[in-house]
Amino acid sequence: MRATRSGTAVGVAAENPAVIALAFARPAGVFGESALRDGAERADGVAAPPRWAPGPCAGAPARRRRRPGLPLRRPRAVVCARTHHLQERAMPVPADHLPHPEDLWAFAASGAAVAAGMGDFWPELRRIAPDGSLFLEDGGGNWSRLVRVEGGRFLLVGWDRAGDTTNPFRHPTALFAQAPAWLPWEWIEGAEERGALGFAYWWDGREWSRSSYPAGVEEDGAGYHAHAFSDAESTAGTISDLLEEGRLAELEEWEEAEQEDFDAFRARVAGFAEAVGRRSVAEADLRFLEEAACDTGAAADVLRRAGLLAGTSPDAVPVPAGTEVPADRVRPRTLSGQEWCLLVEPVMRAGAELERPAPPETAPLRELSAALRGLAAEHGGAVAYTVSVGEMSASPSLTAADGSRVDGSPGLPVFELRRAEGHPERGRWFFLRVRATPEAVEVDRAYDHWPAWAGQDFAIGGGAPVGDLAAEMDRRDPRWRPDWVWLLDERIPFDPPADPFTPPGG
Repeated sequence: MRATRSGTAVGVAAENPAVIALAFARPAGVFGESALRDGAERADGVAAPPRWAPGPCAGAPARRRRRPGLPLRRPRAVVCARTHHLQERAMPVPADHLPHPEDLWAFAASGAAVAAGMGDFWPELRRIAPDGSLFLEDGGGNWSRLVRVEGGRFLLVGWDRAGDTTNPFRHPTALFAQAPAWLPWEWIEGAEERGALGFAYWWDGREWSRSSYPAGVEEDGAGYHAHAFSDAESTAGTISDLLEEGRLAELEEWEEAEQEDFDAFRARVAGFAEAVGRRSVAEADLRFLEEAACDTGAAADVLRRAGLLAGTSPDAVPVPAGTEVPADRVRPRTLSGQEWCLLVEPVMRAGAELERPAPPETAPLRELSAALRGLAAEHGGAVAYTVSVGEMSASPSLTAADGSRVDGSPGLPVFELRRAEGHPERGRWFFLRVRATPEAVEVDRAYDHWPAWAGQDFAIGGGAPVGDLAAEMDRRDPRWRPDWVWLLDERIPFDPPADPFTPPGG
C-alpha cells in the first residue's frame, strides 16, 4: 500500500467479515440525482409524484400481512423499484470493509439473476452489462458497478445519496487521488456517464483500498451497499424478501399460504444461495423461482454468464488495465458543484440571445396554448405561464391577470414541447413564457441567457445547473453556443477565472 503527499491509501482486509451489498438500498429522490419539484413533469412526459416520504406510496402493491410467528429480520432493506416504497431500512456498515471480490461478484450476480427471472423493470436495474461489469441499481438513483480488471484485479464504483463525497456544498472528494496507475481509466470515464461517482474501491489481488477522505466526510455511501449480499445467509434473506414482496404477494396461489409454506420457500432460496457460494448452481436449485412465477431460463442465463452454474466460468473478459493516472484525477478542485453553478449564473443572466428563427408551430404548443386560453377565461382574462427546464426537471409558474399565483394548474406538455421545438443545430430553449388571453397567446423563449422574466430559480434552483447546460451545449452546433459556454469547461472548478465575465483572451 503506497503513501502519497495527500495521505495514505486505506487498506481493507479481505478476511474481514463485514461486507457490501450492491443494491436494495433506500430511495430518496425518485428520478435519479436530480429530484423534481412536487408536481413537476418528468422528462418523458410523465407527471412526477411528490418527493418520497416514509410510508406506502399511491399505487404500491398491498403488502402481505405478516403472519403470527413470522420473525422480523433486522436490519433488512427491500425497495420496490416501481413505487420506491421502503419496507425496512438497513443500518449502514463501515464502507471500508468489503468481502473478497469473487464472493461479492457471485452473491450480487445471483441477485441480478433473480431480477432477470422476475422480468418487468427489474432486469434493467440489475444486470451484467455489455462490458462485462455487474451493474446494480435500486430505482432511486443509488447504483454501483463491479468490474474485473486484467491481472486478477477488480474495481468497485458507485454512488449513494447517503454519501458525503459528492455534496454540492463541499469541495468534491478526490476519489482517485491515491489510485494506482493500473485502474481502467477509459472504463471509469464510461461509468461516469451514469453520473458522478461517490465511491471507488480497488482490489489489487491482495486487498481492497481507496483514497483517503478529507475531514468532514463521514460516509461515502458504500456502507449502505454493504448488507444484502454479504454471504449465503444474507443473500438468501435479500432474495426471499424481494420475491415475497415483489412476486408472492401478487400471486393468488399464495393468498392462503401458511407459515410453514413461507418457511419452506425460504429454505429453498437458502439452498440456492449456498450453491451460489460454492459456484455450483444446478437446475434443481432454481425451482423456487417457478413457485414465484419467474422465468428460470432468464435467471439461468445470467448465472451462466456470471460463472455460477456448475461447470461454468464467468464470460466477462477483464477490461484492460491503465498505465498511468490521468493528471485531472489527482489535481485539487477549487470550486464545489454549487459554487460552480453560482459562478455561471450571473454571467448567464447578463448574456444575450443569438438571432434565430422561431420554431414552427407544433401540436404540443397548440395543446399548451388551448389550455392557457381556457385558464385565462377563468382567471380575470389573462394568465402567464413561465417555466425553466433542465434535462430532467422543470420549474413552472402560472399567474393570473392580477399577478396572483394560480394553484393546482393542470399538467402541461413542457418537456414534449421543448423536444418538439428543438433544432439539431440551434438547440433547445431553457426558458419559456406564454402569456395568454381567451383569444390569443404570446410566446417568449430563451436559448442562450437567463432572462429577467424567468424568475430566480432554474428548474431546481441553486444557480445555473452546469450539468444540464453542458448537456444542451454538447448537442448544439458550436455556432449556436453563447459566449459564456467556456465556463462549462470541466477545468473551470479546478482553475476558476478571476473574472468570469471575461473569456480567455478576451
